[in-house]
Amino acid sequence: MAGRASFALFLASLVALGVLWGIVATKRGYFPYPQLRAAVSQVSALEEEAFERHETIALPDAPTYAVGPDAPPVADGLIFAVGMDDELVNFARVMDRDGKVIHEWRPDWFEIWPDDSYLPDNRKPQSPPGVLVHGAAVTPDGDLVVNFEHLSTVRLDPCGGVRWKLPNFAHHSVALTEDGNVWVAAEREVAGAPGVTEEIYPGIRDLTIQKISPDGEILFEASLVDILEQNDLLGLLHMSATENRTTPVSGDILHVNDVEEFPASMPAGFFRPGDILVSLRNINTILVIDPSDLSVKFVSTGHVLRQHDADFVSGDRITVFDNRNTDGSVLIKGQNRSRMLEIEAPSGMVHEILPESPDYFTNIMGKQQRLPNGNTLVTVTWQGQALELGPDGRLAWQLTNSVSDGMRGVLTEVDLLPPEMDAAFFERLASACPAVSG
Repeated sequence: MAGRASFALFLASLVALGVLWGIVATKRGYFPYPQLRAAVSQVSALEEEAFERHETIALPDAPTYAVGPDAPPVADGLIFAVGMDDELVNFARVMDRDGKVIHEWRPDWFEIWPDDSYLPDNRKPQSPPGVLVHGAAVTPDGDLVVNFEHLSTVRLDPCGGVRWKLPNFAHHSVALTEDGNVWVAAEREVAGAPGVTEEIYPGIRDLTIQKISPDGEILFEASLVDILEQNDLLGLLHMSATENRTTPVSGDILHVNDVEEFPASMPAGFFRPGDILVSLRNINTILVIDPSDLSVKFVSTGHVLRQHDADFVSGDRITVFDNRNTDGSVLIKGQNRSRMLEIEAPSGMVHEILPESPDYFTNIMGKQQRLPNGNTLVTVTWQGQALELGPDGRLAWQLTNSVSDGMRGVLTEVDLLPPEMDAAFFERLASACPAVSG
């Protein structure tokens, strides 16, 4: 424990000095994924190990906030939080507003995938934590669906047992539909793609969207490159192909980081039940796709900067977490600020919501959820925090993932659970689990 904490503090110092700037700027989000070569020098191997550790620990000087005496009321319900603890272990916790853990899963790649032979050698996790859990959701019957980033989608029962697992190279997001299916972003490596030459991007990753049944069957998969070509949007594939860009991209020219379906229970407008919302970070674009023929019915490009987690909030509106990250750097106080945007359809008009909220920033990742009482729950991943903000931007509640020696672990996702998922619900599920010895 002490050794890990010391390493984390040492690493944070290196970040502060800028020693890891090149690693973060060029490899952020890819360790230990395809961009890294299987054969590396000893120095490179040490850099990669440092980067893996950095992916699990946030900075010690991240900001804190005060909940004022006139704070708006918080939304009712338990909180679902996903992140990394000081033992470098992934957790998915159900918590009350005081931080009491009601139920917990600890997804372990090495236990769930003891045989990872489906992976190329350069993608196989080597040591704990192995890979970050990025994308998670609790199903109505109390199961947990998670993505091991860029490797696999897994469904666990309330006791942590594996119901199914897929070698689908899924990542970033898990979105449940009202009929029990699951949408995820996924990928496959290809030598090239229509309109993309080897000279521009050798070995690009063909990003896909997948719909998975409750039993783990892939019901639908479509290539985003194919969708763009079909809709005469091939130019979007070349938007990040500039020689001197400030947001470097290699291979991952689209970087899909969210996919979800318009729910049948939401009143239709320009958007209708079944429409598919997709966020493409590296070209600063959000698409809405008609599932009947995969036609693109709505495009918003350039109003966001390396965004995450777009959500339908009505038949005519989308909200999105706008990272506003230009250089891949860590938090620099007073110089960076993420924000929440709302995009109207079909006009494409954009406006910032909650402009008076406390300043927060995460250069990558980040989540947002519109709550039933009008508040917004924002996950600020690289501050290791979640902030519940009132309709006027005032802070109603915060969660900080504090770990040893003043450090913070990352939080990849924090969501409000529906009212039926109360403490009694999880107590009933836990009562059926076998007792843990020792």
